[in-house]
Amino acid sequence: MSPASGTAAPFSLLQKAFSKALQLLLQDKHQYQSVDVEVGAEGEAEEVAKSYWHPDGTRLIDDPLSQPSGAGMQARSFALPPIQIWCEECQSGTLFKADVMRCRSVQGKSPTEQSFLLFYQCNDCLKRRITFLVTRKGGCLELSGRDPLETQKAPASLPRATARFYADAQVAHHTGQALAALCLLRQFIEQFWLKLPDIQTALSLDPRLRVDEIGEIYERTLPIEFKAEYPSLMRCHEALTAAINGDAVRPDVFQFCSSEILDHLDGRRFRRLAGSTASPFGEVNVGATRLAVI
Repeated sequence: MSPASGTAAPFSLLQKAFSKALQLLLQDKHQYQSVDVEVGAEGEAEEVAKSYWHPDGTRLIDDPLSQPSGAGMQARSFALPPIQIWCEECQSGTLFKADVMRCRSVQGKSPTEQSFLLFYQCNDCLKRRITFLVTRKGGCLELSGRDPLETQKAPASLPRATARFYADAQVAHHTGQALAALCLLRQFIEQFWLKLPDIQTALSLDPRLRVDEIGEIYERTLPIEFKAEYPSLMRCHEALTAAINGDAVRPDVFQFCSSEILDHLDGRRFRRLAGSTASPFGEVNVGATRLAVI
């Protein structure tokens, strides 16, 4: 992207680097995550850090260069990049473009700090609007806020009635809410169990069943060959409970259980077990699963 270290890069390359970093942040990162503007030399990094950046095409309401803290700064414009993200109106990943005239930049406490208020609109439906708050500290951009809050599309193998718990758990995990993420993921498992016909029958006979007893009943409904091939939801539930209680567990317990849950439910979908999702358009209804002979 830039010449060898020690030489000044054309400013157009720094502009492209800034826009590229912003695009990566808005498309692929989650709240409170950050990216660095990639430059090739120390002098370029200093130029990025000490410049006053503002979206190309917007007017400066307050000129920071006229303030005492702005001495030695230069105003630098950058193009607001299009981003490919999920649109709730279209129910698909679509192209969002910036509403440039509404975007603003505000100088922070020091010359190397800024905030950007960025407005984006879905290019397909023209209805969905998303506002991002991006904070710049030197050459680092952080996603500090978003309205509306981030949502995540649940995988097709998850039953629709409970998929929101899984999706919300992923959002909580990405935004640093570790305990909430663990609780939501465990709640997904429990709600999935409770909506199965066999579990509802068992609860009608004994409403005081504990969660671990419900998990054991669920395990008994699974064919033996299924349990030999696919991960156990009971094992995931136990691991998540241990993590919530503060017990020593593997550091990647959330990612591990998330993957195990998807593998388990993908297996149910493949074998068309009752309560699984056969397609993104509806639930399978093939009657209650048979009890495995153990």
